[in-house]
Amino acid sequence: MNGVIMLKNEAGFTLVESLLILSSFLLLVSLFPLMMNTYQTYLPTYSSQAELTIFLNQIAHEVKESVEIDGTYNKLVLYKGNGDQITFERTQSGLIRRLKNGTGHVQMLAEVNRFDCRSLETKVECEVVLYNSLSKKRSMMAMYHLRKGRNDEE
Repeated sequence: MNGVIMLKNEAGFTLVESLLILSSFLLLVSLFPLMMNTYQTYLPTYSSQAELTIFLNQIAHEVKESVEIDGTYNKLVLYKGNGDQITFERTQSGLIRRLKNGTGHVQMLAEVNRFDCRSLETKVECEVVLYNSLSKKRSMMAMYHLRKGRNDEE
């Protein structure tokens, strides 16, 4: 029996291996509440910031297609080339809604403390401040006015 190797019965885990896996599992389970607490405190700020960015991107898209712009405190009115009137307004409950030709009610942003847009010829500056003091400001250009100016020079 020189060339024959005897195999030992190695079925199952040893006590040391089982204790090592159990302690690793308990360590991960004990850290889970701490990780979730950190995640939950960070998430509202991040999602609010993302919502603000998406909202201002939507306004920028609408401004780009506008012929005429009227911006006031809590309200922005955009007139399109096809005759449509797009209105973004802040309600008393802190919502910003979008209206098309005075009808419809599409909620664009919630928990808004202040919504201020100022129009300066072809440029619009909008600032949005949420109840959690997060704010964002953006300047946008109306492309129709730029094209109109180039055609006037020709």
